[in-house]
Amino acid sequence: MLRTFFFLNDWAWYEWFGAIAPLILLAWFSRMRPGSALPAFQRISRALVALGVLGILAGLLVIASPRLLDFTRLQPMRVFHPLYCVFFALLGGLVAEHLLKRKLWRWAALFVPLSAGLLFAQVDTYPHSAHIEWPGLRDHNAWTNAFYWIRDNTPKDAVFAIDPYYLGFADEDQHGFRAVAERSVLADYRKDSGAVSLFPWLGDEWKREEVAQAGLDHFSLQDFHHLEQLYPVTWIVTRTPGPSFENCPYRNRDVAVCRLAP
Repeated sequence: MLRTFFFLNDWAWYEWFGAIAPLILLAWFSRMRPGSALPAFQRISRALVALGVLGILAGLLVIASPRLLDFTRLQPMRVFHPLYCVFFALLGGLVAEHLLKRKLWRWAALFVPLSAGLLFAQVDTYPHSAHIEWPGLRDHNAWTNAFYWIRDNTPKDAVFAIDPYYLGFADEDQHGFRAVAERSVLADYRKDSGAVSLFPWLGDEWKREEVAQAGLDHFSLQDFHHLEQLYPVTWIVTRTPGPSFENCPYRNRDVAVCRLAP
């Protein structure tokens, strides 16, 4: 139930616009006869319309009755992922051939504002991350720097604990620990709940691991001993300065990486 996008009755108007507008354009494409397009252009457009309508009907069906809610985790609206990929390929071909042609200024007039708008949205959404990554350029995100240190300086079999809500921290920018640090970590509240939505039998263990780490930034020595009794945790990631009674070989302005005492 945390994933409201599973349920079409919770969608906002602009989400419905994003689902229906491409189908209208594709229906128009299916009746067009662009000069250089192959006959498959129309057939593909008709097939994509059918695929999109089928996905919407399936999405509405699974919310029609409480007995069908378990099927929402199949996420029938994911059919729009491949639909959008092919739709933009078709749309791009039409725009290039009939509007942009061989005029460089037209290409610039379209793509410069489009790229600038995307960059603005990206910087606004993830203000604490690098948006152009050059070799040797240091990342200014304190969390990813800590994760890189972990990747390079801790044992491969290390097991970490971290605040289960860390992906929601304003300065973290949703960088996943496992992907960057390449180490094991107990379950978090945000990302790992997605696995639980697909595999509900994981729910009890997910909740236990989340609760065991809750408030980790303010744990006492007794709290850490209790965590070690529950799980084979050997390292923690916490807010700077970290617990005074632990060995913390890495610290930056926001994050500390500490090894639990054996």
